[in-house]
Amino acid sequence: MVDLMGCYCKQTEQAKRVKRAQKLSAQTWPERNDMPVPPRQKIDQRLTDAVKGEIVDAYRNGASGAELAERYGLARSTVLKVVRAAGGQVRYPRMTAEEKAEVVRLYLAGMRQVDIAAQLGRHKSLIWHILARAGLMGSP
Repeated sequence: MVDLMGCYCKQTEQAKRVKRAQKLSAQTWPERNDMPVPPRQKIDQRLTDAVKGEIVDAYRNGASGAELAERYGLARSTVLKVVRAAGGQVRYPRMTAEEKAEVVRLYLAGMRQVDIAAQLGRHKSLIWHILARAGLMGSP
């Protein structure tokens, strides 16, 4: 092992840390095979086919991914994954040209992006992207 302390004339705090690290690296730690294994998080193991069918049917009947995620205690992405796996088409609500014009009008009237998002029931990042495409923000 290389002697790292020979180059120091005084044992500074850094040198003490190096010695401490050398001692720790020489120690061996016991194997930890008794650690519990966390439960698997795969959708197939958490959800029954009946529940997956309910999710897909509700989504096809107009329920949003966020609503279903809250109802079943899942992430929205998990709900959409279940719908895709069942061959369903995931819908993303698009803003109409009139809604986009309303966003620009409200912004030019002095309303903040977060307030526009709250008023229209949309995410603030969507509002930013619409304003950016209208040339009112940095490039998208």
